[in-house]
Amino acid sequence: MHVLIDARMVSKQNFGISRYVYGLISALIQIDKKNRYSLLVKDDFLAPLIKEHDNFSLVRARAKWLSLAEQFELPWLIKKLKPDLFNCTISVPFILPCPTLVTIHDLIHLKYPEHYSLRHKIYYRIFFRSIIKKLKGIITVSEASRKDIAYYYAVPETEIDIARPAVGAEFHKIMDKTEVDRFKKERGLPEKFMLYVGNRKKHKNVAGLVKAYALLPDRIKEQYALVLSGASDPALEDLARGQKVADRIRYLGNILDEELPLAYNAAELFVFPTLYEGFGMPPLEAMACGVPVVTSNVASIPEVVGDAAVLVDPKNTRELAEAMARVLENGDLKAQLRSRALEQARRFTWEECAQNTLRTYQEALT
Repeated sequence: MHVLIDARMVSKQNFGISRYVYGLISALIQIDKKNRYSLLVKDDFLAPLIKEHDNFSLVRARAKWLSLAEQFELPWLIKKLKPDLFNCTISVPFILPCPTLVTIHDLIHLKYPEHYSLRHKIYYRIFFRSIIKKLKGIITVSEASRKDIAYYYAVPETEIDIARPAVGAEFHKIMDKTEVDRFKKERGLPEKFMLYVGNRKKHKNVAGLVKAYALLPDRIKEQYALVLSGASDPALEDLARGQKVADRIRYLGNILDEELPLAYNAAELFVFPTLYEGFGMPPLEAMACGVPVVTSNVASIPEVVGDAAVLVDPKNTRELAEAMARVLENGDLKAQLRSRALEQARRFTWEECAQNTLRTYQEALT
């Protein structure tokens, strides 16, 4: 079997879909020495990963995903390469010269369309809806996403397979605290803080987190700062000033991949009050590092965290604040969550993700 995988999103800025595709390819390399894989890429970032593996090769593609150009380049490349199967991971060309399946990570473009351009809206609401029936298979990352896809695109749930992602070995509890302390000093971080990692899109509910933080008793705010990944922005700073907590909020700026495990390990609590996720990697990354987690009881998040986190209604800022305070001030609960977090994170492996994906590939060709 010769499989063509769209890996154009994989880059040094390894986040979201990029991280998923990278993890999948890394695991396929380990479990499948028989089948042949061609990887569509925009550069040579993946070259070191596949260097010692003859059944993997890179194919350069110029067109950007969701562009008009890819509607011409992708069919041309498929005809040239003659794969048995094409796995789209971000967008699907209208012309499909070979059996094709798609990996859909979430339906954020339909649930929160205000984040996206007119081109995105037309693609996902009209174009993709017309082409989904032509596909040989659909892969998604959670039961919640499977239900969303079935509802929005009128596809039977039985025709949608799940291949849950995992986190890399770099996300683990760091026993050498001098390394963590050095990171905090270099980044100018306070001794104790709670952490949020993610972007600032509306559905991430960062504004709700700031409001919840403001509701915490003064004794907790004085002891624990709130640290947010990314740079500061005027809207968030105005909100923090209005809530009278601007002096207790820190911004991490851009975090390198190798720094992210250090950031998690440095935190006393990880808070992720998202309104919607297709999966939700940050809580799983935090748990793999043994950090207590307070997060949302919506969408896919309960699937990811199980009973290893405190779940709240993300729209209820008071409930969120009470959960944060309860974890921070209850040593027994904090220790229990740390232990459960490590156990829960171990339940997700890239090997299982790759095995489930490979099974879908094989079934698509039968």
